[in-house]
Amino acid sequence: MKKTILTIFASVMLSGAAGAQNLQDAFDFTYHDYYGTARSIAMGNAMTAIGGDLGSVTMNPAGSAVSKFSQFTITPNISIGGTNSTFYSVAGSQANSENATSRTRFTLPNIGFTGYFDTGSSWGVKGWSLGMIINQTHNQLDEVYVRGANAETSLAGSFAAVTENNGATTSILSGDNAYYGSAGWNDILGYQSGMTSTYDGTNNKFLGVTEKKFDDGQVRICGPLEQAYGRTTHGSSNDMLFNFGMNINDKVYLGANFGITLNDLTNTIYIDEYAQNPSDFTINYDNGGTTCFDNLRYRYKYSQSASGVFLKLGAIVTPVKGLRFGAAIQTPTSLYIKERWRSYAETNFTDSYYNSWAETPQGEFTYRLRSPFRANVGVAYNAGGVVMLSADYEICDYKSMRFNDEDGNHLSYFDGVNRDIKDYARAQHQARFGVEVKPVPMFALRAGYTFQNAPEKVMENYNYVNVKNPKQTFSAGCGFSSDGSFYTDFAVRYMDLGKKYYPMYNDYIDDTPSPEILAKGFRLDLTWTIGFRF
Repeated sequence: MKKTILTIFASVMLSGAAGAQNLQDAFDFTYHDYYGTARSIAMGNAMTAIGGDLGSVTMNPAGSAVSKFSQFTITPNISIGGTNSTFYSVAGSQANSENATSRTRFTLPNIGFTGYFDTGSSWGVKGWSLGMIINQTHNQLDEVYVRGANAETSLAGSFAAVTENNGATTSILSGDNAYYGSAGWNDILGYQSGMTSTYDGTNNKFLGVTEKKFDDGQVRICGPLEQAYGRTTHGSSNDMLFNFGMNINDKVYLGANFGITLNDLTNTIYIDEYAQNPSDFTINYDNGGTTCFDNLRYRYKYSQSASGVFLKLGAIVTPVKGLRFGAAIQTPTSLYIKERWRSYAETNFTDSYYNSWAETPQGEFTYRLRSPFRANVGVAYNAGGVVMLSADYEICDYKSMRFNDEDGNHLSYFDGVNRDIKDYARAQHQARFGVEVKPVPMFALRAGYTFQNAPEKVMENYNYVNVKNPKQTFSAGCGFSSDGSFYTDFAVRYMDLGKKYYPMYNDYIDDTPSPEILAKGFRLDLTWTIGFRF
């Protein structure tokens, strides 16, 4: 029996003409898995107390004043993302099938310049630096594809249940202008594409094309289906930093970043359903026509761009030779976000005469998201210029995120997701460790490790993407520095992205959860920095 749907559609869907912002969106916009230069990546980005590298400026703006020279760097990167996906036809049941996918992407996680100016003073401010650096703070690269059999629920049935629960009627779902009325866009799309229709001679009771009303009066699917779920995601977050640093007596280094955050994200989702035996899905029309359901496809494409400004202040102190302490704090960022989305659906039958399709207009929505503050501290020890050890700790309170309208004011539309942030987000703690060994002055070997807990609590029976475990990152690299101005660094980093749970569509039958996708992901980054000192 179809049950009342009390939650909003999962992030897969849109239930109305506005974007359906959710907790996962907030994380996508504000999450950091720092990139930068090959040296900083190889050392696990444990650079808060080290400085001297343009990748370190993201962690601590005082780092630009540590080295008494100007420098330029450019860093190309190849990211390889892999996912092993498991299909559960009923969430919580035994796995139905598995599939592995991978994608490759070229990025430029660092490019920048800093100029160092020696004051000539023997005491006080000995030098200061100015620079502009672009460092990547987050890279999204994901592809999920899996398929399996399901004889319990269907996407078309879920669409029909939501449409009926929303109180829609055929009159408001019909016509080219329906999308500019009061009905939800997926309700209109499902009806106009032939995925849903009315029954029992009513205009407000809906069933999916894969369903029928049986003799016991219940509506359910007619036979087993083959279902496929696909999801591709790519995007990045970059900080454009206008940096100022100051060297005081070679003991204290101060710095400030005026930062501009630039984000982009594209996400495409599709769901296919195929009748294993089309004759199970026979449809008899009032005009005497007969056909059988064969397959359907739903596709949803979403993209966003975001920008905002922030300030970051930092310091590095060297109380004794070889020992350094560093600390930095970053203000929240008011991100201005623009979303665009479009959905498409088609329904195909054994008799192509009855095939149907529909597409929504392109939707747009603008709003703001206040990102959380960040604070980090670090310690580093340099043993005679041969071994460098470093450790960082960073905290980011995701509980402080808030959605607002495009002018930054409270809007009741966001009450639900802001309540979700308060209830389910939490502070993320990040520990970073790095080591650098120089067997000879011109050559360095490096390694790093990062551990970070998930920024959200475990959310049982919650209809957003659910990340239940922490992330771990392992990195290594090497570097060469010539007697002249040229230097180059290499790094390889493996990131365990943990598990993500994607609801395929909304639950709509009592005691029968809809399909769930479990995705276990990793990312491998190959990074090369080319630099010049002068």
